[in-house]
Amino acid sequence: EIRTVSYLLHPPALDTEGLLGALRTYLEGFAREKEIRIVIDFPAQLQKLPESAEIALYRVVQEALPSLLQLSGNLRAKATLAVDKEHVSLRIGDEGQGLSPQVLEEVRRGLGELGIATAGLRERMKLLGGTVQIHPTIGGTWVIATLPLDKPGLRQTAPHS
Repeated sequence: EIRTVSYLLHPPALDTEGLLGALRTYLEGFAREKEIRIVIDFPAQLQKLPESAEIALYRVVQEALPSLLQLSGNLRAKATLAVDKEHVSLRIGDEGQGLSPQVLEEVRRGLGELGIATAGLRERMKLLGGTVQIHPTIGGTWVIATLPLDKPGLRQTAPHS
């Protein structure tokens, strides 16, 4: 039980593999377990972010992906991570029909599994100066988490692969 609680508070893969490696390991394991296809589009390297930022981004994937796929019924997803001079942006999406208008409205109101998860993620990201948004598109629904790199404590320099 202690090991489980410890893992939930701080995934050990973040220390051993860095954010990119930890996300890749989680996504590949999730895809194997659920027998789905997840396209992963990450940069080769990512600057080391503060622990709080890495945990927040990891939680976005961990909490949003299962709910999004369950609600959409899709067997394909995509995860992208991009960094520019000002932001780090993580996108998780189902590749297919997306969510129904009724489910999207519930999510926006903080209801249902994805709505509750998204509300919690929004609060976590807000504490770091970031955002979490839900974007329905023709090709699916995207959960997009963005953190500014110009917030005190978020700009770091050591790269992680």
